[in-house]
Amino acid sequence: MKKAPSKKLFAGIFSAFLIVFSFQNCSQAPRADEVTYSAELTSMKVDLQSERMKQVDFLIQENESVTRAGRTYSIAVNKTLQVDLITGIFKIASDLGLDPNDYCLTDSLKQELLTILKGSQICKNPDIASDKVCTMVLKPSYAQILTDVDHYDLGSANNGCGAGSVDLCGSQPDMLKGFIAALKNQYKSLSCH
Repeated sequence: MKKAPSKKLFAGIFSAFLIVFSFQNCSQAPRADEVTYSAELTSMKVDLQSERMKQVDFLIQENESVTRAGRTYSIAVNKTLQVDLITGIFKIASDLGLDPNDYCLTDSLKQELLTILKGSQICKNPDIASDKVCTMVLKPSYAQILTDVDHYDLGSANNGCGAGSVDLCGSQPDMLKGFIAALKNQYKSLSCH
């Protein structure tokens, strides 16, 4: 008469099976050349000359005076200048609400903006290797371009390394930021009336 297998034997076989099964998906970390190659695959360039751009939003911050309970305060207000690239008309939305006025780019300002954008490419920074440590800092965009098929948040990043961030290529971000700074100083005088 054969002796029935003990519970210890079944537990041992089950444990061995579990250990083998648990480690089946483990693999070695990729070599440096493999990381570089995969990063190149995730980078992108979009030529804005071939895109049909509809709108560009500029994000700015200004100090505004606000009166509450009989006291006047100066606070920093986030504003978005929503520029229609076809008409040159733009609206302003802020933390305080929507400005009811329409503003209009002059012909020269509209042409300057279109020249900057149409002469640009959008580049995406490659993702960072998993072994690199990055700070968890959110960097907001300074502009957003809307096309018929997509939108691009320029300059935004979700960590200190800038992994996956999207911006204009080369020196074009400086040109666009210069345009935004100049527009910020004069937009209140650009009434459509």
